[in-house]
Amino acid sequence: GTHVIRSAKDNVVTCRVDDPALNAIDALVEAGIRSTRSDAAAWLIGSGIEANREFFAQVYSTVAEIRRLREKAQALARQGPDTLDV
Repeated sequence: GTHVIRSAKDNVVTCRVDDPALNAIDALVEAGIRSTRSDAAAWLIGSGIEANREFFAQVYSTVAEIRRLREKAQALARQGPDTLDV
């Protein structure tokens, strides 16, 4: 099959930020550390994820369990209540 490789620029998110966040984004651009506000925001998000690796590992594990339970519930729903042992 054909595999499509997506770059980070393919993933666009629009969000509102408070003044301190916008000031940080603009400072990164003004200092020449990042070229655009979008690039600066993406860099800040990535930095936050990297700095909180253990936290996100737990969140990802929890989300995987939620997905597993959702799939189980959906399978039960497809079977219908008449097929359950009470």
